[in-house]
Amino acid sequence: MRRPLTNPFKRPPHRRHHFDNGIKNLNAIITVCFITLFGLLAKPSRAAEAEISIEDLAGSVAFLYQVHPSSHSTSAGSGFLVQDDSGTLFLVTASHVASDLEDTAHLVIRSSGTAAVEFPLSDLAANPKARWVHHKTADVAALRLKDKLPGIAWSDRFISTRYFRPDDEAPDRSQLLVLMGFPLTLGVAGKFSPITKRVLPASDILTLPRADTHMSEDFFLVDSPTIEGYSGAPVFAFPSDIPFGHGEIRLGKLQYCAGLVHGTLSDKTGGKLGAIVPGKYVLEVLKGAAAAGPK
Repeated sequence: MRRPLTNPFKRPPHRRHHFDNGIKNLNAIITVCFITLFGLLAKPSRAAEAEISIEDLAGSVAFLYQVHPSSHSTSAGSGFLVQDDSGTLFLVTASHVASDLEDTAHLVIRSSGTAAVEFPLSDLAANPKARWVHHKTADVAALRLKDKLPGIAWSDRFISTRYFRPDDEAPDRSQLLVLMGFPLTLGVAGKFSPITKRVLPASDILTLPRADTHMSEDFFLVDSPTIEGYSGAPVFAFPSDIPFGHGEIRLGKLQYCAGLVHGTLSDKTGGKLGAIVPGKYVLEVLKGAAAAGPK
């Protein structure tokens, strides 16, 4: 059930974030955490039923950044790699992240082990001008990639679209969810180590105004706030032996991708929740990106 609410987000002061000692200044009220996680694993020939672990997924997420020399600032976020049933390859992130990525943007991803490798985004895009396709309403964008990608072994880095649910439902409130991305640019320098965060669903589908455009769109909430840099990061659903209890939580194999991170909802009391774009909108934007094709 959808429940319309008044605008709980405050508009971010601006979309380009200045760095202080390599870390972005935070806005405590609403953080549209720039993240673009390279999506869930799927080998071009791998069946969607193949088991994928949380460690496997670390090779699928990516750090995205754009230096703006004129303003001495840098935009950054998380993203992920997705492959559709036809074998077409995509990079997915939040629309508000993609909007700040120009032709000179870069992508950082795991090479092997904990080593990182960096590519100009234009070297990976099917269109050298790196043309993103944005969803008409939801905070999600997709970039079609070349069929043959350079530099490293890419075959085990893409998640099949079969891991995304087309329905308009939030995950059950007992479902264990894991965010994976690069908050505060952590996990990029030195050893490549995406940062994971366990959360639980806190709502059904709610209609809320987007933090960046203020247009109403569907989200579901999670019980913990996200952090700046998580925008665009994938939200993975895993089974858990102890979903609510104390002690060690043992993750099983990936069940599905529930969506991607939009930002953080907060008020003057200091209470905070995370806002997630449902996975159905990823499927919708991929159709548009596939139809657009390379130019």
